[in-house]
Amino acid sequence: MKYQFVVIDKAVSKAQLVSVYIFSSSYGHCAIAESQLGIMAIVFASSAKKAFSEIQILWPTARKITKPSNNITAVKNVIHGVGQQESSIPLVVSGTDLQRVVWNKLLEIPIGETWSYGQLAKKVQRPKAHRAVASAVGKNLHAVIIPCHRVIRSDGSIGKYRWGSEIKKQLLLTEAQ
Repeated sequence: MKYQFVVIDKAVSKAQLVSVYIFSSSYGHCAIAESQLGIMAIVFASSAKKAFSEIQILWPTARKITKPSNNITAVKNVIHGVGQQESSIPLVVSGTDLQRVVWNKLLEIPIGETWSYGQLAKKVQRPKAHRAVASAVGKNLHAVIIPCHRVIRSDGSIGKYRWGSEIKKQLLLTEAQ
């Protein structure tokens, strides 16, 4: 799957009309937020209500939809492990230069592999900035698609994950098969 970053500033991000499609996955309830620019966020939660609430924190006027767009369907297929089509999905990102560099570099981690935060810091030419790189990883709003779950601690432990360490562990186990 190819992904294209659509970079916007926070003010433009907040002004987007966002549609949210919610479905159940093997990782919990998933909410995919989309605007006319592309996929805004992909989040997991223990319930559909919590998933939608997480999106509403970012975009209070977000509305639920029942029929997914082509982009949402493609993302849903990737999450379900059946989608690796050749189309390009626009991912709308709003972040610092370092965050965007880190998120882009995360796309290079092969399925079934992991990098440590230190390795990632070196790969983005910031070898002493482990904490800043870890912070950028944690700010990723595109679960699974920008594979922040593939970054682990240098001692090999799973570490934290925005949507819960159990989901991170499950994602890594699924990808290792």
